Amino acid sequence: MPRNHRKAKALNIARIASDYNDPYSTRFQDTSQMSVNLAGIDKKNLSGDLTYGESDYVFFYPPASAISEYMSQITILGKKIMDSIGRSEVNHSEIIEMIAKQYQYCAII
Repeated sequence: MPRNHRKAKALNIARIASDYNDPYSTRFQDTSQMSVNLAGIDKKNLSGDLTYGESDYVFFYPPASAISEYMSQITILGKKIMDSIGRSEVNHSEIIEMIAKQYQYCAII
């Protein structure tokens, strides 16, 4: 069984994420499988972490068949980002948040 001992670090990151209402903060609600719920992604296609006892903790990626689902969300966010940049009054915080969300989808696939 692979061991990477990243559970403590992941728990600390989840605590920080909760300060910013980041979806990562909820990944430890079900202790058998922790995943980030992402808009537009079917639950079976989410990446996440699995635990086997107290110390065994591994990350898993979504299946390759889910790439198109992730790319669809990446494209939607890209269009929203470009539309936001083109506005006369640009909301930089909103754009940064969308870029961060887009990056999250990209990083997973």
